[in-house]
Amino acid sequence: MVRPDILISRALLIAILFSLAGCAGMKPRPDYLAMSHQAEKAYRAGDYAKAEHLCQEILKAVPATPSARFMLGNIYARTGRLHEATSAYRHVLDHGGNQSKVWYNLGVVYAQQAIAAFTQAGTHAGQDRTLNQKAQLRAHAMLSSLQGQSCQ
Repeated sequence: MVRPDILISRALLIAILFSLAGCAGMKPRPDYLAMSHQAEKAYRAGDYAKAEHLCQEILKAVPATPSARFMLGNIYARTGRLHEATSAYRHVLDHGGNQSKVWYNLGVVYAQQAIAAFTQAGTHAGQDRTLNQKAQLRAHAMLSSLQGQSCQ
């Protein structure tokens, strides 16, 4: 008959071996700080596709990362995806990100959307010359006010 202390030792050894075998199959966790630096570097280099991919990977693992969501908003704004940009900026605001830059960028994107709306109004004005002129004037005025302005 096997002594109880030897049975316990064997059981512990088996448990340790099983847990080690489980760890051997685990994938290492990505370094999200390094990914964030890579995303920033890609963004600054104008490689928006790479930066977007990295930001999305970070957000899959850590959804409450305002800096990655803010960068996504900037990427969307710079690539003309204005609806997605406003959504990303709103998400950052709702979750306490850097308020001043987010509000500024949101204002720039809203102004870009307003320009597009006024341009569409002029296009669809048809025979209404007054509306066409007003829409063109507003679009031109807003465009002039945004010259040199981009997202931060």
